[in-house]
Amino acid sequence: MSPIKMSKIESALRMAVEYIDAFNKREKERLIKIIDKDCIFQLFGPPPDGETIMGEEEIKKYIENEFTRESIIEVEDIIGFGNKCIVLLIWKWPDRQKNHLRGIDLIKEKDGKIVEKFSYVKGNNTK
Repeated sequence: MSPIKMSKIESALRMAVEYIDAFNKREKERLIKIIDKDCIFQLFGPPPDGETIMGEEEIKKYIENEFTRESIIEVEDIIGFGNKCIVLLIWKWPDRQKNHLRGIDLIKEKDGKIVEKFSYVKGNNTK
């Protein structure tokens, strides 16, 4: 397979890894840089369907809010499909009684930016 085709196949995987790395390191500007200004961002909660936020300002507010709490995303597996990927993850909050949740993120990439990020959770531990 040519390097050009391979880079297209891996594009969403690279974006997902970069997003999680920037999130865990609390690098807000790096996150904003890789998220498209018109991104559709679906959160884990509140149950049953999660909240959908769109646009640069709403996503910036979400990131700022998340950075006020101590948490880390651990990747269990990543499966790529060209400009889309599935991230199996564990999201941990050391300051909570129920201190983690398991779920997936479905990420879509276009032109080097995340344009969709849909989060799904196993169970209802989103508080």
